[in-house]
Amino acid sequence: MEDTSTTSKIAKALEYLKDGKWHTVEELREKMKVNENQIQQIIAFLSEYNFIIANQAEKKVKLEEAIQKFLTQTATSEGTSNLYKPSKKPCPFQ
Repeated sequence: MEDTSTTSKIAKALEYLKDGKWHTVEELREKMKVNENQIQQIIAFLSEYNFIIANQAEKKVKLEEAIQKFLTQTATSEGTSNLYKPSKKPCPFQ
């Protein structure tokens, strides 16, 4: 069964945008298999919290560079890549 929660949809959008390229809103909507209202809500959330850059004139979005780097480094840290070097500082919440 496919997870259709809002969190899952946001995670899916981030995964599609992880390449750092511009994507049209329609392309993203089709890939995610969501309706117009849902994609607008997802884009509004990601934009409000500065996860994406939105080009309103061309109706395109892409990840903010820092978010894209974080997602790419996090994904490669589990593999053999040396790009991700975790901080030696402990988590301040531990």
